[in-house]
Amino acid sequence: MTKILSGFLFFSCVLFLASCGSNNDDDNVATGGTGPGQEEEVLARDFSTRINNNLLVEGARCQGGETTTYDGVTYTCDPGEWLIVLDNMNTCSDDGQCTQIAVPSIVATLDDTDDITIPEYNYAEIDPESPVSEKQREVINRVYIRYDMNGVTEAVER
Repeated sequence: MTKILSGFLFFSCVLFLASCGSNNDDDNVATGGTGPGQEEEVLARDFSTRINNNLLVEGARCQGGETTTYDGVTYTCDPGEWLIVLDNMNTCSDDGQCTQIAVPSIVATLDDTDDITIPEYNYAEIDPESPVSEKQREVINRVYIRYDMNGVTEAVER
């Protein structure tokens, strides 16, 4: 009888422990993660923002397999990461005519920040996963990606 009771207790403990899983979703990135009792947040969406005549910031969420090249090395963008273009090379006139120099993208994540607390918006910093030039780093340090509960997403200066 003791063996049966011990076996039953062991089996019950195993079932209990197996049911106590975790989704391990600790990252607070601009992907709409939720916590207990919260509704799912709207995701940041692809965006293109001309901040001024000399700076365009664009971002597209990767599905997986997208690539970019930096200094002759190809980098692959995983699902949920972003391809970001930091175009401070092309200039636009006030009437909308822009130069057409090709600007390579970078692979990055968007990491939510608490530096700014405005209830209507979430702000994210660009966190490069592929190498960036010094000029790209300067742009990254000057902008946030802002998105609201409707998914409206744009780059804004800090």
